[in-house]
Amino acid sequence: QIKEKLPHARVMAVRQIVEAEIATVRLARRFSLALATIVISVAALFILTTTLASVNERKRELGLFRALGFRRSAIARLILMEGIMITLASGVLGTIAGNLLALLLARPLANLESLSLNPTISLGALLMGIMAGTLPSLYPAWKATKIDPVAALLTI
Repeated sequence: QIKEKLPHARVMAVRQIVEAEIATVRLARRFSLALATIVISVAALFILTTTLASVNERKRELGLFRALGFRRSAIARLILMEGIMITLASGVLGTIAGNLLALLLARPLANLESLSLNPTISLGALLMGIMAGTLPSLYPAWKATKIDPVAALLTI
């Protein structure tokens, strides 16, 4: 009826507008998930290569530990704990920084008067970060347990 009265106006049903908004939100959600997956994968590869380089640089030290009687599990635990501690520290700092930026930029970028942060999402992001940092440390930890103590002692 409005279209008949105002022929030059663009008239749409509310249902069409809502469906278009929902489709846009779904598309943004899929894009965000894809981007997050790529970022986490790249970060995991970076952690893997960095931890492998650290193990290779510390072959003498790790071999000396083995020669002194450290068990393979203790050496693996040492490498894993380093990875977990670094990941935990960076995850906590990243979560805090992300929440602060969201609070500071909500008004200027998204025209939001207030923003409520969901602690469940923050905790989930922190746990995902810890997993993304711990899992790539498993292979270097395993590789560190394979270091021959005799070969390490010969290089000293």
